[in-house]
Amino acid sequence: MNPFFPVNTVMMQRGLIYASKQGNQEKYIEVVMRGLWEEEKNLGS
Repeated sequence: MNPFFPVNTVMMQRGLIYASKQGNQEKYIEVVMRGLWEEEKNLGS
């Protein structure tokens, strides 16, 4: 479990919208999920 959980996901959601418009939705999700759950990074700040 990510020690920063629960995470504020607003910026990640905005990033996903941008990535989707660029055709990079799958890669963005892969990188964010790895950062949150495998590397336990604080992506909510």
